[in-house]
Amino acid sequence: MTITIQPIENGGALRITGDVDMVLTDPGKPREVQNQEQKIYLGLSDGSLVSTYFGNKPDYVVVIEGAGLVSKVDEQTLRIEWQIEWICVSGLANVTAVAQKSVHALPLFQRQVRQEAA
Repeated sequence: MTITIQPIENGGALRITGDVDMVLTDPGKPREVQNQEQKIYLGLSDGSLVSTYFGNKPDYVVVIEGAGLVSKVDEQTLRIEWQIEWICVSGLANVTAVAQKSVHALPLFQRQVRQEAA
């Protein structure tokens, strides 16, 4: 089960095809300025987080890898091989948290690591 994400020719939206079929427009922009590029984030039900642009050159970047296999087919097409149930769109103005790339030890395990090192 796969979905494909591609920009629509006028650059004002993204077309999703596959398990979920829809056209995503940027909810934070009025219709008269939707052809201008704006960075957005796509959250997918498999746990993936992808940054891209509403525009003719999407420039997909996988911020967080989820359960599905995410691959670029070409410059404008992104494929996610997993059963996707929902997709969430957020512009930069709506982003409230960014995941940390490094993992810190929990306090519960720090004591045990120190004792073994001694």
